[in-house]
Amino acid sequence: MPEPNPVAETTPPGAGDEVHGEVLTRDESGRVRARQSFVHGRLHGEALAYDAAGVVVERARFVDGELDGETELRDENSALVQRLHYRHGQLDGEAVLYGDGRETARIPYREGLRHGDLVTFDAAGRPAFKAAYEAGVRQGDAFWYVHGRVVRQARYENDVLHGPMIDYYANGRAREVAQYENDQLHGDVVRYHEDGKPKERLRFEAGEQVGEPVTYDRHGRARKPRGRRP
Repeated sequence: MPEPNPVAETTPPGAGDEVHGEVLTRDESGRVRARQSFVHGRLHGEALAYDAAGVVVERARFVDGELDGETELRDENSALVQRLHYRHGQLDGEAVLYGDGRETARIPYREGLRHGDLVTFDAAGRPAFKAAYEAGVRQGDAFWYVHGRVVRQARYENDVLHGPMIDYYANGRAREVAQYENDQLHGDVVRYHEDGKPKERLRFEAGEQVGEPVTYDRHGRARKPRGRRP
């Protein structure tokens, strides 16, 4: 937990590394700004931090000097900012972030690393972004949303784009389908009209466009390439 500032007085019931019992930290006006419990010099039990009005703004639990259990952080208006879970000093479990009185993100952790489905939310509480993590690395499909509908989907391997990326129209049809390999465009990029007919096709290799684009008429037929002037 962050130390309150300024600190005018600390009253530990012990000395040196063998602090044992409750420790209060006070500001210059004598108000308690932090309350911590120690066992043989190590934080153990609930630890609290207070604002100038005496309202709890941070709460955590320690076991043998390590964060272990749920922690909460609140802002100057006592609104919840984040709720985290620790095990043996590492984030373990779901971390929930808040803003303007609502959840803004849920982030799963295992042994200090992101592991599971991360989700962020828009102002209406609908998903805005979703991605899967394994041992701290983004793996699999990720989704971007606008007003609750998917507008983009992409695939990751070892935290880099690898596979198809698809942008969608509001009607759910593909707007553009691109292929990635090791975070670079590699393969065809096809753009579509809203009715699903192809509009344009480009080819990429290792991030560089190769050849000339192929365009299509409104019936989906490839147009003949224009002749070049001498």
